[in-house]
Formats: sequence, C-alpha cells, structure tokens
Amino acid sequence: MPLEHLDMTPKNNMAKDFLLDENSFLEKYKDIRESVAVFYRLNSVIKPLNQILFGAENLLYRNKLSMPIKKPIFILGNFRSGTTFLEQLITKYFDLGHFTYLSQVFPIAPIFPNKLIRYFPKLSRPMFFPHKPNTKMQYNWPFECEAIWQYCRKGMNAETNSHILDANFSDPKFENILMKSINSHLLQQKKTRFINKNPLCTLRIGYLKKIFPDSLFIYIVRNPFSVLQSQIDMQNIVGRTFSGMTHFKRVFSDQFYPPRTFFKTSAYTEIQEAYRHEKKLGIAKSIVDFDQEFDRQVAYAGLSNSVLKIKYEDLIKDVQESLSEICLFLDLEGERKACDAEPGSLINKNLLSHSISLNEKNAKLYEIFEPFIEKYSY
Repeated sequence: MPLEHLDMTPKNNMAKDFLLDENSFLEKYKDIRESVAVFYRLNSVIKPLNQILFGAENLLYRNKLSMPIKKPIFILGNFRSGTTFLEQLITKYFDLGHFTYLSQVFPIAPIFPNKLIRYFPKLSRPMFFPHKPNTKMQYNWPFECEAIWQYCRKGMNAETNSHILDANFSDPKFENILMKSINSHLLQQKKTRFINKNPLCTLRIGYLKKIFPDSLFIYIVRNPFSVLQSQIDMQNIVGRTFSGMTHFKRVFSDQFYPPRTFFKTSAYTEIQEAYRHEKKLGIAKSIVDFDQEFDRQVAYAGLSNSVLKIKYEDLIKDVQESLSEICLFLDLEGERKACDAEPGSLINKNLLSHSISLNEKNAKLYEIFEPFIEKYSY
C-alpha cells in the first residue's frame, strides 16, 4: 500500500478523547482509576496471596495443572498494530482459554479470585480502558497479562542489560509457573486451547517456542507511520488517564505511562538517546528494532513454519477471508463456536487511528522506516 494512498481520515479512535474536557474525560475513565486505586491499597497482600492461592490450586488440581499445553497460540506484533482486535476477533468465534484483566492481579492463581470477583463490584463492572476507548471491557475479557512475567528472572522489571528471551534462554522455575498458570486458566474457563496476546512476547518468541514446541504464532504488522502516531496518542491518553496517581507503576507495568519504557534490546541505548532528543524518532527506531529482533529470532530458531504474518490493513479489508486463513493455520475448526455476528461487525469498534499528524514526508522518519516499508510493501 503506497504511503500516499493511505486513508488519513480519523476513525473510531482515542483521538476523540483528546477533545473531551477534563471532567468528562475523568468521568469516562473513573472506573479504571478506581480499580487501580483498589489494587494499590491491596498491593502489599496481593503477591503473597497469589503464592498462597497458587499452592492451594496445586494441591487441589495437581494432575490437571501439569498437563502438556496443546498447541498454544500467541498473537504478536508491535503496540498499536491491531493485536488486541485480532485476539478479540479470534476469541469471539473460537472456543479458547486466555488470560484476563483479573489475571493482571492474580496471574498464577485465577480459580479462586474468579469465584470471588462478584463481591467486588468496582472491579467486576465493565469499564473503559485507555487502549480500548470505544469498548467497555469486563474483568474476564482477554488481556495480555504481562504481570506473569514478573516471575521470570528477565522480566521487564528485572535489573538486566537485555530483556530479550530467545531460544538460548532458560528459567525452569518460571516455566513451571507459566505452564501451571495456563492450565489453571483453561481449567477455570473450561477450555482446551489457549491464546494470548502480548506485544512484549514478540521479543520472546524463541523462548516461547522452546517452552511450548507445538506453539503457533500470528505476527501482525501495520503501517509504521500509523503505529507511531497511535503509540504517541496512547502515551498521551495513558498519562492523562492516570495523572496524579503516582502509585500507578507500583500496581501495573505499563510501557506507555510516563516516563516511556522501552524493551531492552541491543539497540536500547540508541533508542533511548534518540527518544531524549526527539520522542517520535526514538519511538520510530524502536518500532523498526522490534520487527528486526523478531525476524532474527525466527531465523535463528527456524520458526518460519510456526508463524503466520498478516497485515492489519489486509485484515480490515477482508475480515472473513483473513479469519479463514487464520483458522486453517491455527487448526481451529474443532474450536469453532456458534456466533450470529459477522466478523465485519467488529470493525467499527476496533478501527485503529489513521489520523496521522506525523507527515509521511518527514525525511528523518521515512529514513528510519524505509526498511520496514520495503519489507512489507507499504
């Protein structure tokens, strides 16, 4: 898709939220702010409670939690590339287990918390999330659950020179936790296949394939100028949503909450320096670096047959055809569930921003994005 032919018309996206006055904005995101405040007040007991519940679930369901995970599915791609929409699309039409928003708080022991959540109305009612401003999400909807990676010795919050987890990495203790957590979610949701969307796992593909040899991956890409603008929008809206909540970072690890946090790769220092000089250049470099590191891991571990690459623009253009291709690749026919809605009916609520104020003629940005643009024929 030539850049000059991109549709720049603003669609259903977070840009509309920037036009809200402060009272209207805070009212819209009041529930998510309150839920974060509740988590913060309980933060000192949540982690030990996770461990206690994890031990209890292991005693009660020991054999079931040690079962091999059958063909787990991982949706990968950069932030604001369409990963959330793709996950919601697949889980709407196929019977799959997944992490949830509640899993952010109880990542390793979901069974008991899901039984008790109804007693916490502030946490169980639908609410708007900054990354999904057009849809009220519920606690049991699919969510990436980056929180489980805090148990990994090279998670995002670990003191390390690199966050990359490729086929050479090993952490048996975490691998045991992750497998049991997935099985626990499958048991609680009464599902047999598992799917997870997490952009940060894009740079963990080699490690995930090592843990789950029959795992399958969908990698979604989107025009880099659109990704860049949407990431900047996301950074602004998250900052505004949680403004004044100085404890936010202690509750959730959010890449977009000021100050912006980048995944540590070999290009981390260069990205940080560029970001300090001019934010959009640093973000642009990180977008390209993200894709290059993903391809490096795929090539190194020989994973090409386990990866389906799709373009967000193609997905939106023909959802039905894309869904058929995805279904075939993931062997999902046996997981199909009855659903009256047409896949295309989800588009209006899930269109990502194309309102690019970062002009594609910007020479510095185009120079950074040129390899990505050529690779994916944008």
